[in-house]
Amino acid sequence: MKIIGRENAIEILERIYHSSKAEFLALYGRRRVGKTYLVKEFFSKKQKSNPAPLFFYFTALKDGRNSEQLFFFKKELEGVFYHYPLPELKRWIDAFELLTLAIHKFLETPSNRSRPIVLFFDEFPWAARAKSGLAQALDHYWNRHWSHLKNIKLIICGSAASWMINNLIRAKGGLHNRLTEVLRLQPFTIEEVSRYLKELQLHYNAQSLVDIYLCLGGVPYYLNFLRRGKSAAQNISQICFGKDAPLAGEFENLLHSLYDNSEIHYKIIQILSTRKSGMSRNEILKKIKLNSGGQISKCLSELEEASFIASFIPLGKKKKDIFFKIVDQYTLFYLSWIDKSSHNILDHASASKYWSQMVSSPGYYAWSGLAFEIFCFNNLHLIRQQLGIEEIACKVGAWKYVPSAKNKESGAQIDLVFDREDKTITLCEIKYSLSPYQTDKQEILGLHQKIATFKQVTNTKKQILFALITLHGAKPSIFLDEVVTNYVQLDQALEKINR
Repeated sequence: MKIIGRENAIEILERIYHSSKAEFLALYGRRRVGKTYLVKEFFSKKQKSNPAPLFFYFTALKDGRNSEQLFFFKKELEGVFYHYPLPELKRWIDAFELLTLAIHKFLETPSNRSRPIVLFFDEFPWAARAKSGLAQALDHYWNRHWSHLKNIKLIICGSAASWMINNLIRAKGGLHNRLTEVLRLQPFTIEEVSRYLKELQLHYNAQSLVDIYLCLGGVPYYLNFLRRGKSAAQNISQICFGKDAPLAGEFENLLHSLYDNSEIHYKIIQILSTRKSGMSRNEILKKIKLNSGGQISKCLSELEEASFIASFIPLGKKKKDIFFKIVDQYTLFYLSWIDKSSHNILDHASASKYWSQMVSSPGYYAWSGLAFEIFCFNNLHLIRQQLGIEEIACKVGAWKYVPSAKNKESGAQIDLVFDREDKTITLCEIKYSLSPYQTDKQEILGLHQKIATFKQVTNTKKQILFALITLHGAKPSIFLDEVVTNYVQLDQALEKINR
């Protein structure tokens, strides 16, 4: 399959490939997002170039001992450079010395002197554990040897975003400011999902496309399990529910692969899944009942770096007022449904139709509202296009007001806020329904109250516009028109994408 989307990533890889100096790229992003595929596929296509690159690929072993990591590195050395058995390697310094000698030997051949040499170290954090000596060896050999060779294109890749950021991107030691490029690979947008599924010969209408995205997000690995001839609900049932479903245990595996002690990470995400408006650090701390605030802060930072959650500072508030929300579609789906389904599904036959039955349950409507809100945050560009503000600089986030215990005022929450540079603020109400959204007089009064509370609490002097974001539009209402200045109907935009 050809590379779908990833235009920015390909542009960076092209620059590195054609560069006349040594390059050092740090590539990170959540697991299953397609980092390895992107690099391998890009340089595989370059094998047809003249000169073709030399590609050295080492991938670390999850939970592997240092001796095992070195064994697999040695096998790659033998396969790419030496072509005969090498002695056992006991230190990374020795491994990189053999690699450096092999590179110099390779460059002695005149026809090789213009060939790029790609060193791709995949899932590097798994091997660079404390006392392994790998990070120190990388520091030494990049600074003393590889950075002086114009052919070298070093790519360090990892799913453990926290390690990549702290030890490479914001490194304070020998690798400080040594990177020439940083690339964070994100899940697909809804447009990229549509294009990807078409490559798989899967064609869905706007509703089904959103249904799939709400459950799986834009993770290519998950989308690969979808099969032709089945509805969106049938596909979700078969790949997410039941003992042998490929994604039934994915979430635990995902956390385990990223964090050595993932219990607190799991608890934080579980707690956040219960609160649509998000929670503050102190609220999370109280729920988990831990004395160590520092540990919670570290876990929150790691979860945000891995794109499971996002932090928001409400308009007009300070950093201490920050709150956190889940922004990963599959994570919310797992905690809302898969994690709770094991007691309800007794056999494979039940599993194969489980989700088809759940889409008409009361719990579906509660979950889908929050999932659709996350969808909107993950595809803000679509909403900006529909609002006609794609060219206007904006601060984007959510907003909520929680009055003090002594204050008898009611609180308020705004799902999405565009604080625009053109002296305008667009407040957005996000509503999910399977048909055109219908409101009543009481709800209209609530919307009026939200706007009034926002103006009073923020004391803003900017013009306020109010947008209603739905999938299938809203039923005509003179009362709704009184408060709503912009209607965003996303199924129309998605149908254009699908054409």
